[in-house]
Amino acid sequence: MINQNEQVPEISVIIIAYNRKDYLIQAVQSTINQQFDREKYEIIAVKNFTDPDIDHFLNVNGVKNIFSSNISIGSKFTEGIRSARGEIICLLEDDDIFLPNKLDKVYSVFLRNPNLCYYHNNAGFIDGSGNIMNNFDTVSTRKIKRVGEMYVKADEKDKKVFRLFHFGSYWNNSCICIRKSFYTKYMDPLSKIKTFFDGAIFFAALCSDGDVLISSEILTYYRINL
Repeated sequence: MINQNEQVPEISVIIIAYNRKDYLIQAVQSTINQQFDREKYEIIAVKNFTDPDIDHFLNVNGVKNIFSSNISIGSKFTEGIRSARGEIICLLEDDDIFLPNKLDKVYSVFLRNPNLCYYHNNAGFIDGSGNIMNNFDTVSTRKIKRVGEMYVKADEKDKKVFRLFHFGSYWNNSCICIRKSFYTKYMDPLSKIKTFFDGAIFFAALCSDGDVLISSEILTYYRINL
C-alpha cells in the first residue's frame, strides 16, 4: 500500500536486463547520479535473474526490483511501465547509461509541453569499458544531429511522418521517454513485441493524439560491445 503522505514520482525510469549482468549496476548508477530531485523520480529494474550483489545494490539505493520470466523486450518494458507510478516514463537498456542532466531536461520538456507524448534525444557512444568513443558515429545519430530540435504537433504528424523517419526518431530505446497516459491503450500489443520495441513505441506515438519531439541534444550513452 502506498503511503498517502509519500510524494508520487513525476518520472519513472524503467531499466531492463535479460541474462546480462555486466553493466546493470552502471546503468542504475547513471540514473541515481542525476541532477534532479531524487524524490521526484523512481527507478524500476526488470530482470530475469537474481544476484546477491546486484540485488543488494538495488535494495540499498531504493530501486524497485522486479523479477520477470518474460523473455521478449516488449513484455519486460511493459511490465515495468505498468508498475510505474510516474507519468513520464524513461526507458533504459542495461548496457546504456544516462548523462547526469537527462532527467532534468526531460522533466522540463514535458512540463512545457502538456500534449507531448514522445521525446527522443540523441546519443553518444561508449565502449565496453565505459570510455567515450568520440570518433564513433551512426547514420541515425548523424541525422538526428542535423535536425537540431523538431517539434511535431498531433495534427501535423501525417504530413511530417517521413521526415520523422528520416531523422531516426525510432532509434534506440534508451533515447526514448513517453507520457504514460497516452500509451495505456497500447500496452497489450506492445507487450507482444519481441524485437524493435523502439520502433513499436514510436509507431504508437504516431497513432496517438499526442505530440512528438526529437532533439539533437546528447543525453544518453549507447554502449558499443565490440
